Amino acid sequence: MTGRPLTLAAIDLTSYFPDALILKDLSGVILQWNSGAERMFGYRPEEIIGRNIRDIVPSDRQAELATITDRLRSGDVFSEFQTERRTKDGTILSVALWIFPVRDALGEIVGAVKIARDMSRIKANEEKLQLRASEAEHRAKNILAAATATVRLSTAATVDELKSVIHGRLRAIADVTGFGGVGQPVPLDRIVANELLCAGSNRLQATWDGPTVLLDPDQAQSMALILHELTTNCLKYGALSQPEGRVRVEWASFWNRIDFHWTESGLSDVAPPTRSGFGSQLIRTVADRQLKGRPAFFWRSTGLSFRLSFDLKAISSEEEVRPFPACGAMSWPPLAPPPAPGSNTHF
Repeated sequence: MTGRPLTLAAIDLTSYFPDALILKDLSGVILQWNSGAERMFGYRPEEIIGRNIRDIVPSDRQAELATITDRLRSGDVFSEFQTERRTKDGTILSVALWIFPVRDALGEIVGAVKIARDMSRIKANEEKLQLRASEAEHRAKNILAAATATVRLSTAATVDELKSVIHGRLRAIADVTGFGGVGQPVPLDRIVANELLCAGSNRLQATWDGPTVLLDPDQAQSMALILHELTTNCLKYGALSQPEGRVRVEWASFWNRIDFHWTESGLSDVAPPTRSGFGSQLIRTVADRQLKGRPAFFWRSTGLSFRLSFDLKAISSEEEVRPFPACGAMSWPPLAPPPAPGSNTHF
């Protein structure tokens, strides 16, 4: 210091300025401290004015102060200098600094004004956006892979039938993405309702019931394919192909595991199929490879019963879940016991 007073007469330190605005001399002593600095760093003006700027600089950033001071003496200006600073409670903030030299009446550089902007929230949002973009890319690749496999593996007797088969399976995949948005968890009851209602079944023939279960997007896609195959088979050959037929879908959740039941009734003299079709093969493949579960098919004289258990993937607490109205009944009874031994066929 030269002994001449250092003031901010020409600098507006209004209380409404959102960023931290700090005046210091070349030795680092803090001379003025606005309300933005108080909000950001936690120090009241009377606590910090007169102390050295080093008190808000982390130990691993102390060396940069000498560089800043040397450049200030040369008249350099710092624009959006990315660094870190420490708050009163010890929190380390990511900040961007704008630093301008202050001259006295004779034109000599006697100090500096620093504008500090808290970038912690901005950086956190940027990281979250990058994560979401990465997840969206991952989901898109999974959807494309599923669509490609569906087209490659689908078979039918005629071209028109093949088109219909492929369209139905791709529609099931696409609907799941639309329910919650890319990368968002999807309620299981939404998937069940969509498949049964899109198939044209009514609530007199098809009912579903179970607690709220949110599925990871990959698992939701897998369950949509499984439900699509069950529903398609049911419409062609099962309970929904007959006016008296009924379908009951139930699920229960125990800790992080789900127990899913599909039960058809109202038919008579149902016999197990003599061969395994593509639909059942797809169900087994998706259940085993994607859900890491074990499916079981039971053929009773009154209709098919299908069981599947698998572990739920963890869902990030930061993910936003869009609310959906309940699609099933308001209450649900305990799941019916499995058919008696001797009346089932496993796949």
